[in-house]
Amino acid sequence: MKENKATIRHTRLVNRILFASAKCFLAQGYTGTTIKDISAASQLSVGSVTNIYGSKEGILCGLVNFVLESQTAAAERLLNGITDDFVIQFAVETTLQLYIVDSDRHLCELYSCAYSLPDTSEILRRNIADKLEKFLKDRFPNYEKKDYYKLAMAVSGIRRSYITVPCDMWFTIEEKAKSYIENCLLVCRIPQEEIDKTVEFVKQFDFVKTAEETVGYMLKYLEEKQKELL
Repeated sequence: MKENKATIRHTRLVNRILFASAKCFLAQGYTGTTIKDISAASQLSVGSVTNIYGSKEGILCGLVNFVLESQTAAAERLLNGITDDFVIQFAVETTLQLYIVDSDRHLCELYSCAYSLPDTSEILRRNIADKLEKFLKDRFPNYEKKDYYKLAMAVSGIRRSYITVPCDMWFTIEEKAKSYIENCLLVCRIPQEEIDKTVEFVKQFDFVKTAEETVGYMLKYLEEKQKELL
């Protein structure tokens, strides 16, 4: 019973910190937010925050895991009943990430930091490696875990480059997404004909709307989880 109460309390504190940090990061940016800001927003002491996450990057690690799960779920909802092609799933999910980043300058900074900082970038590389293994294992049966990880290093490097370069009138988000898909799939040795079909397939979705809904859902989910455990 005591253990259960302790677990519930820990989960409550985690959700309070994640919700507060997400609001702070969206309002002030990652670099503009301090542990003291998160402490104040979560109504917890600085000691309580650092005891659970250790540092601001530790909090970002927690958010990265949550965001990755949310992006995957959003992509699966888009493709539900349409296709189970792993290449398309990968393209849709990563395109959604680009649109989320493009929707807000603080989100752009948040993702840029996540792909740059040591702990968060490692989480992202391993997540990408797992997804690559899922959609490439039938094509490359001799690949080992280390091969997917090395491939993930290349893909994450490409992704970081596209995230950090802002869109403008000459390089629109649509052009960025197309170029990004093409280059990532080329690195993964996907045939050009299949790449072209994937690019065309992805065009049918309203990623602006989905990106906005996904960010809203993430904040709402964290807030509801926080309230559930009060």
